[in-house]
Amino acid sequence: MRSTTFALLMLVSATPSVAFGQREARAPAAVAVPAPVPDTCASLLSSEKIRTALATLDGMLGDAPPAGITPEAAREYQQHSEWLASVRDRLRAHLADRDANLDGSAMAQRMGAMNAQFLALQDAVQTESRKFQTLSNASSARHDVAMNAIRNMKA
Repeated sequence: MRSTTFALLMLVSATPSVAFGQREARAPAAVAVPAPVPDTCASLLSSEKIRTALATLDGMLGDAPPAGITPEAAREYQQHSEWLASVRDRLRAHLADRDANLDGSAMAQRMGAMNAQFLALQDAVQTESRKFQTLSNASSARHDVAMNAIRNMKA
């Protein structure tokens, strides 16, 4: 799990920022950042793995700085925390985009389900229409018989 989370963090850190078309600040100099990963790799990550990485990031960001570190190390810790926060925000934005823009197969499944519901609704409306037409015809026949009887009594 840690290797998946690390790979996910490295993937997000290598992708360009959406805002202003610029790359955001990278990890501190001590952390090596790999070359950009093609977007096709990002689409292969499951939403569950992204949520796991978000939970890991939230846990990392919630940790207090270690006690007894030097001011230089405290600055680096703060910079790294800011970088992790930007990674977390980009992951959340990616997940929101992914959920909003379902892939074609998921959209086709949803459309198929909606078509089935529509057909069921259409069938129910046709059944009700036939029932109403039958009752209307019976009521009309009854009315015609009564009117003919009245007419025959008058004549």
